[in-house]
Amino acid sequence: RNLVIDINPSIGTGGVGPSLFISDPVTSDHQWSTNSAIGQWTTSGNWTAAGVPAELWVARLGNVSGTSQSAVVDSHSTVFQTVIFGSAGAEMAVDIQSGNTLTVFADLTVEDNGRLHFSGGKLDAQFVQVDGGVLSGSGDIFVGSGPIHTAVRNGGGVVAPGDPSGNSIGLLAIDGDFAQSAPGSLQIELAGTGTPGVHYDHLSASRFGFLGGTL
Repeated sequence: RNLVIDINPSIGTGGVGPSLFISDPVTSDHQWSTNSAIGQWTTSGNWTAAGVPAELWVARLGNVSGTSQSAVVDSHSTVFQTVIFGSAGAEMAVDIQSGNTLTVFADLTVEDNGRLHFSGGKLDAQFVQVDGGVLSGSGDIFVGSGPIHTAVRNGGGVVAPGDPSGNSIGLLAIDGDFAQSAPGSLQIELAGTGTPGVHYDHLSASRFGFLGGTL
């Protein structure tokens, strides 16, 4: 059994206010289910269980079509946990659009053939783990809880501000730490010596950078 912090008991089992109790899990798994190449994150029919992603969702986005797919976050959304993964030749991406924030109470993990892409949007998560997938685009990432900062950790994937195919320059800003271990790669495109994020890719971290692996 589990010690549960129920952040929204009105849709869980804890009571009328935020509660700490011993119970079966109050979160539930929801899998991405549409075969469409591009689907909206907040469309109920794109998930195995009816409903719009919410605080108690564990959102698991795996490729189901056999060709590249993208789940587009085009409005503010909050889930408990997120896992993104694809298969060989069939990437699964989550694309956070400009002006929108995806909040993840626990961790967001990008596994093999998965991609977390920023089209000007924001992510607020406990921490981000890149294990074999890709973190790309231009946007803002906050990792931690309140004044406690954690890290974006590249444990074996690719972090590529802009487009990892080399077609655009980008700026990824991390409010927290960036940690890359030996299996990871940081991909920086150079197109001049002018403005960071305009003439060359730029990755910034507000705190510490722990740099291993490949540049």
